[in-house]
Amino acid sequence: MKKKLNLWPFGILAVIVIGVVLLVRLVVLSSGHPDLEEIAYGGKKYQQVEKDINPIIKNTKAFQAQYSIYIDVNQKPLARLENQPLMNYEIKGNGSRLADEKKNQKAQLFTDKPNKIYVDFVPKAVSKSSKNSTSGDFSSSPISNIRTIVFLQRYYAKEKMDIGELECDKMSCVSRDFNLTLSKDSKQILEGRWRVSLEISYNQDGVDKTITLEKEFFAAKHP
Repeated sequence: MKKKLNLWPFGILAVIVIGVVLLVRLVVLSSGHPDLEEIAYGGKKYQQVEKDINPIIKNTKAFQAQYSIYIDVNQKPLARLENQPLMNYEIKGNGSRLADEKKNQKAQLFTDKPNKIYVDFVPKAVSKSSKNSTSGDFSSSPISNIRTIVFLQRYYAKEKMDIGELECDKMSCVSRDFNLTLSKDSKQILEGRWRVSLEISYNQDGVDKTITLEKEFFAAKHP
């Protein structure tokens, strides 16, 4: 009489093998797509930004109370709301458009030719009453010595492209020509969503301050 074959050991072994395969796959995916929370923002990690969020918001709102900022790539920006850069947490709060990457096929940055970034600072009219107040609990003192450094970063990539300081004629600024590049060991591709960061430094009330504003652009071959 034949003994009944016991399949339980094989089943347990199969579960273990599948679990190991899934774990290895998860590690590979995680290394190729690091957590967004690990990406530096304005030279800081998100944890540090959360810790310093109140002065960051205060300084940003104070600057935006005196200037409207418009940014575009490969063309001068029009003074439209959609051309204004935002604080990073505001971009995340609006969804960051992860699902829209494949929907937006319009080339803004070019992967096969040099690019330029244009930024305009438009002074806002300030009334006499607002000059004598601290509206919104921030200083309305004049802002001077505005300088802007530009960084580009592929989403979920750790390295950043340093484009350098913008050259300005009055309040209209432009970057040098640059080509999109990634490090040799990067697992990213050039085509897709890029984050353009403006690190704006200025002086107010005798104090040097820095804020960071960002905007997304889609990169593809020149049509």
